[in-house]
Amino acid sequence: MLSLLLGLVLQSSAVPDSGGVLVAASRYGGEIVVMDAATLEVRSRHDAAQGVNDVEIIPGSQTVISPHFGRFRDRDPETGAGAGWGAVDSLGYFTIDLATGESILRPLENCARPHGADIDPAGQRLWVTCEVDGSIIEIALDTGSVIARHRLGEGVHKVMLMPDGETLAASNPGTGEAYFIDPDGTVTTIHVGNGAEALAASSDAGRLWVAAGGEARFCAINLPERAIAFCHETQGRFPIALAEDPVRNVVWVARLMEHDLAAISIETGEVEQVIPLGGFVLGMALDAENRRLYATLPGLDAIVMHDADTGERLAITRGIPDGDDIDLSPRTPATGPDDT
Repeated sequence: MLSLLLGLVLQSSAVPDSGGVLVAASRYGGEIVVMDAATLEVRSRHDAAQGVNDVEIIPGSQTVISPHFGRFRDRDPETGAGAGWGAVDSLGYFTIDLATGESILRPLENCARPHGADIDPAGQRLWVTCEVDGSIIEIALDTGSVIARHRLGEGVHKVMLMPDGETLAASNPGTGEAYFIDPDGTVTTIHVGNGAEALAASSDAGRLWVAAGGEARFCAINLPERAIAFCHETQGRFPIALAEDPVRNVVWVARLMEHDLAAISIETGEVEQVIPLGGFVLGMALDAENRRLYATLPGLDAIVMHDADTGERLAITRGIPDGDDIDLSPRTPATGPDDT
């Protein structure tokens, strides 16, 4: 039985100030794991609850936000009911201070199965998707109060604030849709394809990348026109995460069923490079300036780091059960291939 209560405070070791860190959500282990971004050495582990899913670092701070989308249920030996993540057990979201180790659970009302999250650059507002309710809620981080709710449709997964600081983007793999939400609440719906989930902004801030896993492709949506500019096939099954690499002018795609990362040319759509990972992949992060790629391998309870140019494996860290989302801080911008 899960024994977390309102306002419960958990303690764990503090994280030393080591510069760049990589933070991962261990969904099955119920932990937030902090690693040195250069070595993948584990700096600290912070107790949360089984079912923490997304993870976001509040900009300019050592505080992490992680939605909790439900506890894993084993197969019922009497009824034969299948194993899976139970939305009825979702708790809300955790705020975790990496400096002190303090972890606080903040419940959310009318938000079944919190899934994705994003935070504004000022660290004042948090957005969380409520998968079952089909909505996105906006939360004031200083008070924890809900200040807005956007209703999109059951199954909404990911949310991100676009670089313009005003427009929200979201995805729904069940309906195959991506959404733009303007500051006045106006919603624009764009059909991308079955399994539309992973989101990433382009380096010039004018496009949104969306991966449609079920159709093995990703699309570029122009922000001003709110329309698809083009799509590229991923040449491999189920792209589950992606990131633009402005140095090489490619989009890195984590191909879940191929157990690899693929660099796909933005200009031509050709696969320029493939990095085998040795297990299925869920989360990915790119440090474009330091030329590092990170990926979570849930089946191996591991996170790996690869050179973003040569593909060489630089490090692996194990002992992260069912690792899902990862976040990198500080995020250092990289110049594009034509910049000086």
